[in-house]
Amino acid sequence: MLFHRFLRSPRTCFPLRKIACARAAFARAVSALAVFALAANANAFAADAPAPAVPAAPLPAAVEAQFAIVPLPAQIASLSGTGFTLTADTEIIFDAQASGAREAAEHLAQHLRAATGFPLKTFVVASNAARPAIRFAADAALATEAHTLEITAASARLAASSPAGFLYAAQTFRQLLPNAAFGTLPTPPAATTPAAAPAAPAPVWTLPAVRIADAPRFRWRGLLLDVSRHFFTVEQVKRLLDRMAFHKLNSLQLHLTDDVAWRLEIKRYPRLTTVGATGENGNGRAPARFFTQEQMRDIVAYARSLHIRVVPEIEMPGHHDAAVRSYPELLACLTTPRRSRGMCCPGKDSTLRFLENVLDEVCEVFDSPFIHIGGDECSKGEWRKCPDCKARMSTHKLKDYNELQAWFTRHFDKYLAAKGRRLIGWDEILDGGLLGGGLTPGAAVMSWRGDAHGIAHNRGGAAAANAGHDVVYSPTDFCYFDARQFERGNDGRRYLGAYKPVTLRKIYSYDPAAGVPAGKRHHVLGLQANMWTEVCASEPDLEWKIFPRTAALAEIAWTSVPVEKRDPDAFLRRIAIHRDRLLRLGINAAPLDWVPLPKPKKAAGK
Repeated sequence: MLFHRFLRSPRTCFPLRKIACARAAFARAVSALAVFALAANANAFAADAPAPAVPAAPLPAAVEAQFAIVPLPAQIASLSGTGFTLTADTEIIFDAQASGAREAAEHLAQHLRAATGFPLKTFVVASNAARPAIRFAADAALATEAHTLEITAASARLAASSPAGFLYAAQTFRQLLPNAAFGTLPTPPAATTPAAAPAAPAPVWTLPAVRIADAPRFRWRGLLLDVSRHFFTVEQVKRLLDRMAFHKLNSLQLHLTDDVAWRLEIKRYPRLTTVGATGENGNGRAPARFFTQEQMRDIVAYARSLHIRVVPEIEMPGHHDAAVRSYPELLACLTTPRRSRGMCCPGKDSTLRFLENVLDEVCEVFDSPFIHIGGDECSKGEWRKCPDCKARMSTHKLKDYNELQAWFTRHFDKYLAAKGRRLIGWDEILDGGLLGGGLTPGAAVMSWRGDAHGIAHNRGGAAAANAGHDVVYSPTDFCYFDARQFERGNDGRRYLGAYKPVTLRKIYSYDPAAGVPAGKRHHVLGLQANMWTEVCASEPDLEWKIFPRTAALAEIAWTSVPVEKRDPDAFLRRIAIHRDRLLRLGINAAPLDWVPLPKPKKAAGK
């Protein structure tokens, strides 16, 4: 198992029984985890791989309060004793034969050194067997991404069977430390520190004594970043990847192309970046900004080291104006690209060859098994006037223009399948009869249309799952982070006004599998939050809008507690502690709620 849009327009405008502390009971729990979680291929989703089911139940309130871990682990058992204390002599030991153990040990050591100032060297063999140590150990009984931690005064043992499992164990370990391990809180500009303030005592870096067994519910735990409307640099994308890994997210979808701009170098078509990459949302004269293929390979490699898959989205046939204005002679239905309305021409063979060549280069840069082709919000007015489109419909006996788009989608579905890749598209790709055996078995659907569009938010995905296709849920009602995040007041930020607020509580109440028959739920790969950047113009603005909401998304993507048994108040208490971590990490995280300031009273007589 690979860790596995206003209305955009349209887009423009556990009680758990007390857990026994005995080792035998914990061993049985670990064994259960090994049964439910799938062994997996780390490089692709098997078309028939079922979604894992985590044996989790609501934690007792006291346990959840003590361990403010996000996302919440499946099983936590408090142990007696004082816990494990980091000192200058602590060593980090890893199993040299365990894939990913060295890298996870170094990852943890890097963060702990910065926090504590301790050397925290990593070794294959402990220099002193009697000295307390952090140990990364292989456990072949655990499935991919599953991991366990056992923290006692004598040692901290982190076990997994895969590189991703080791990294996720390290992330949980970090959250067991006091929040001071994440840095200091930012000081308001106006605040001053009295000269006579006494020095703070040196912190004691002690983790509680605990056993944890954990594994994710879903294989796809994702975030979309729109870099077409607002461009983000390589370093900004890498920072986002770091923060995703901290929350055990494993998929970053980069929305690389749209009407506004084309953001990926395609060597065969240089005008895509000299012409198509100019402009930003609201500023059509902005200079060209894009990722070279070398830069994108760097991002993909960095993401891979964090066990995050980078999914490229190359929009077609709609949201295509940047490409059409770059190569109108190849792509436009009409000779004036301004009249293309963001649509390429499916009637032209030159359009097909152009996009095949683009996808060839995309597949060379990205190692994701999935290639996203968009497919949404296709205004077909120009097709109705186009002789090439009419000829294509006649040749293939297509009844209407929805079927023409379905023919176009099917063409690229087969093209990608022949290259060993899987097409994924927004749920409009279902229009035109593609569910009746028209898509290849590996094709997947990303279901986004929700109540704001008069569509039940899980309907498109449920239809795809019932037809045997994998689904990623990303409904506007729960997963669009360009929507307001507070029920009341105005936080001074721009949001997409057509959507109802997507609050922390609302996100936490969502279950992607709702409405999908039990026998088809293995087709639900997971869920994804989307950050469209019509209303986002900087990295601090991005952080405010996606954090801490991304933590809520991570929680429901990872933890398998049923909706009816979730405790939103306990969750918000944990998120309050977690937001403190985010602030210490330098993330411009929004508060959990926004209380409007009272309006100033008018002076008497005015």
